[in-house]
Amino acid sequence: MYKQISIDKYIPKKHQHKVDEFFKDSDGCWLNLKEGYISAHTEATSLHEDTINEVRKQLNTIILECDFEVMTRSEISKFLKEN
Repeated sequence: MYKQISIDKYIPKKHQHKVDEFFKDSDGCWLNLKEGYISAHTEATSLHEDTINEVRKQLNTIILECDFEVMTRSEISKFLKEN
């Protein structure tokens, strides 16, 4: 069983267009990204953390998949350090 979490309430407007679904279940909070976006931190199209605040801290790691695919490992590392 899971509970939807309000994107409008918890996700800053500048990131809302990247988010498809946000919910909480017995394993924590899940944020599924819209098609075309990926988290550079997890290299996945979803974020999973224990709390809403931990998910929010990861929002700056979301980039366009096409941009991520052409980045080198050192560019990804630099991007993550800056965000």
